Amino acid sequence: MKAKFVVISIAALLCIAMTACGAKNEPAAVTPTETTAATEAETESETETAPAVDTRVRDIAGTWNEGSEKAADPRTLTVNVDGSYILDYPGGGYINGTVIVETESHPDGTETVWYSFYESDGRLWTGFQRSDEQPQTDLYSGQDGEQHFLRASGSAAAETTAAGTTSQNTGTTARNTTTAATKPASQDGANANGFIPETEVPHNGVSVKQFDGVWMNPNNTIESISFFDCDYLRGRFQMENADNSVTDGYIQLEYKKNADGSKASYYNLYSDAGKLLFSVGTSLDIPFEHFSSTDGKHYFERPQNDAEPTAEAFIGLWECGRCQIEFSEGQHRIYATVTRQNNTPQYDTWAYECKVENGSLLSTNADGTHIIVSVDTDDGSESRSFASTTMQAEFYIDDSGVLHWNDMNDHTGDGMNFIKQ
Repeated sequence: MKAKFVVISIAALLCIAMTACGAKNEPAAVTPTETTAATEAETESETETAPAVDTRVRDIAGTWNEGSEKAADPRTLTVNVDGSYILDYPGGGYINGTVIVETESHPDGTETVWYSFYESDGRLWTGFQRSDEQPQTDLYSGQDGEQHFLRASGSAAAETTAAGTTSQNTGTTARNTTTAATKPASQDGANANGFIPETEVPHNGVSVKQFDGVWMNPNNTIESISFFDCDYLRGRFQMENADNSVTDGYIQLEYKKNADGSKASYYNLYSDAGKLLFSVGTSLDIPFEHFSSTDGKHYFERPQNDAEPTAEAFIGLWECGRCQIEFSEGQHRIYATVTRQNNTPQYDTWAYECKVENGSLLSTNADGTHIIVSVDTDDGSESRSFASTTMQAEFYIDDSGVLHWNDMNDHTGDGMNFIKQ
């Protein structure tokens, strides 16, 4: 546009000069074809065609609230019909990116459709399976359903405008995904995520020092975080990600101001590039052996010694989804009871007598039982049938504190990770 303006200005000056010298003042000829072509070219260069968005994204557009029982600080997910999304953390911070509809083909010829949520830097955050029944009211992540979101009441498709992104039914305006990352710091010293770094050591025992060491994600043993050089307010970490990449960064004790002037404190993990990865609430026991992050993951501290687990390490209740294992101590034996709830009014139980051998629990004989219990939905009565009376099993705890069940007969426990309650 500037180049055209300069050319037109020079032409105008030449006309004035020619008039001043006695030249005949005639209007300059304009070629309509050239003008039209230039205008069309300019319009085409200034208006880019938006990439096509899979229409199925509209089926999950709207506001979703995290409903997982394992979520310490439930998050809010906003999906827009243009394929963009924002995941807001209650403690501050967010991630944003794009939703892509992807199809997974199986050997039997069937297909599974996924809503894949990619962050703004191209990394996959998670995927939610598209259900056959629409409209969809639940979003479960991956195969394990670790992350669960429920559609907010009255939430429908969120439309986008040039001014930002507006959720029509809720009346709330979300941040524009193209400018959210450059949100300026506020005048009260808060950073772009709304946090203010703590400058004095709290008197309640809260400190970054408690993270010093190695922490593992039991649901994905590839993921771990090594914290080091930790003092009361700040420390360093190196994170091993699920895709085998490594993220270096720092952890810092920060807070947000509440409306009443009080503080809400958090441990915040930032990459060296300054991106907030996730927050951890400070409402933890001191000292603590595990913590939950605002991105829905759980980390357990790796044991500091190589001592083999004793019987006491097993005693108690362990859970993995709908399956529970309870260990109780008897005379010279450890009793293990496994209960798995099915989708039908029926559940399975396995019972073993075990003893400790080389840090594991082994069933003493091939006389463990597998019982199927059927429940009458009318009166609640139960009927039992023996599936097997020759069961054998092994239970062991790995370095990250996760219990594994090796069902030597049917391999029912393969791939299950049990967390102590």
